[in-house]
Amino acid sequence: MSVVGLDTDEEVVASLSNGESHIDDVDTAGVAEMLAAGFVATTDSTCIGSSDVIVICVPTPLDADGTPNLKEIKAATSTVSEHLQPDSLVVLESTTYPGTTEDTVRPLLEDGSRLTAGIDFNLAYSPERIDPGNPEWGLRNTPKIVGGLTPSCIERAVEFYDQIVDTVVPTTGLREAEFAKLLENTYRHV
Repeated sequence: MSVVGLDTDEEVVASLSNGESHIDDVDTAGVAEMLAAGFVATTDSTCIGSSDVIVICVPTPLDADGTPNLKEIKAATSTVSEHLQPDSLVVLESTTYPGTTEDTVRPLLEDGSRLTAGIDFNLAYSPERIDPGNPEWGLRNTPKIVGGLTPSCIERAVEFYDQIVDTVVPTTGLREAEFAKLLENTYRHV
């Protein structure tokens, strides 16, 4: 699988390209392994146009009132929409509230691309499920929740994640997957 990492931060891209990690859960050896396998980091969003699968995973900090700030999700989604091609799979992985993928991400993708989700491209939500600091559970062995706009969107997302993780758990839809992530975070917080 050919993987391209798109980021707007030139320092992050330079760091990754030089084999250095900027996050705690991926060490330098992991970045070196990714680079050896062909991973490329870039700030050039045109790479989206040649991608079969686009995974959006950006920060969603909380505002002063505790509401998730969707600014980064909206910006990333707008960028994706400018280059989105038919038959692509777009997956939101950022932590957010139920309804974000369908009510915020979908319209931005459709308006910017002039394509229809569930018909011209596949749309899914699959929350990032890394447990920081837990060496027992990593990306591969942590079950991956997947929800999609339509059954075919779910199927396409399951096919993608089956290549990466040991266990994929499909839900009945987008909101169910989004809600499952909130339940998990609440459980960890309590």
